[in-house]
Amino acid sequence: MKPNLFLLGAQKCATTSLAATLASTGQISFGRLKEPFILCYDDVSVLGDCFESEESLARSSKFDGSQVQFGRLYSALYEGVNRVFHFGDASTLYLPSETAAKRIKEFYPDSKFVVVLRDPVKRSLSAFSHYQQRMFPNGSLDDLVLSDDKFGVLRFSRYFEQVRFWLDLFPRESFFITTFEELLSDSGCVFSALSEFLAIDLEVSQIEKENPGLGRVTQSRLLSKFVQISNQVGLRTYPKQYVPASLEERLRSMTLPDGGINSRRKKRLFVEKALLKGGCFRAIGGTAFERISAELKELFEDEYQKLPQLLPEVDFSRWNH
Repeated sequence: MKPNLFLLGAQKCATTSLAATLASTGQISFGRLKEPFILCYDDVSVLGDCFESEESLARSSKFDGSQVQFGRLYSALYEGVNRVFHFGDASTLYLPSETAAKRIKEFYPDSKFVVVLRDPVKRSLSAFSHYQQRMFPNGSLDDLVLSDDKFGVLRFSRYFEQVRFWLDLFPRESFFITTFEELLSDSGCVFSALSEFLAIDLEVSQIEKENPGLGRVTQSRLLSKFVQISNQVGLRTYPKQYVPASLEERLRSMTLPDGGINSRRKKRLFVEKALLKGGCFRAIGGTAFERISAELKELFEDEYQKLPQLLPEVDFSRWNH
């Protein structure tokens, strides 16, 4: 089994929701992990425990980048999957990765690609929300967006060069490109066109939203710390100092999701939904938000100008530029 469909990204553009919706049809499988990142690294040891059946390979830092090794990893990813039209890989690090693009060209040249692009300003701010909630509870907008960009907040929003590189490698008809805004506001039309592109009847008209905290930050650093550690501990054993008293009883009374593949991610999303219902997230806003939004619009002016020229068939009218 080998991949023939790549959901390239971009990050924070509803790719998780799109992958879940596509997988729910039973005609497309993303295997045991939505984002395996198999093709963008030279050290397989970073791939983690999704590939336990490939212990000798995954634990080794020696990697020759051969089709045989990639084949073994994808076989592990799709283990137990049968009777689907497309085997997918939804690793959003592939879009900015020239390494991944070249490997797919070499090993899987007949693949199809789905790309979702979001207003770069809003994507950057959503990425800030992601990092602030889950990794850097003390990080500010300036730290994570306008500093040295070590987390790729800005780099991953510069679509023009990334998309152009892929289009130079593969024929244009291999790509289905839409916008995040169109995907959410006109899902029926997008899925109708996607069905035609994939040559299957998806029989879906609405995207399944997977990430409830999108575009929000937590009300306090305490809550940020709780979200940060929630994918590492069970709700029955979490450190009490990270949980607001008003939420402790609510969380303890809820049923935990099943374990298994992606169990950490399931727990994190479960916790975020509980916090969202409890009013513990707030929308990004305020003076700092307005200032940085204005600065980002200037930084991405080239993106707003060049992308419509590169992709004249894509509707960018919903972008606020």
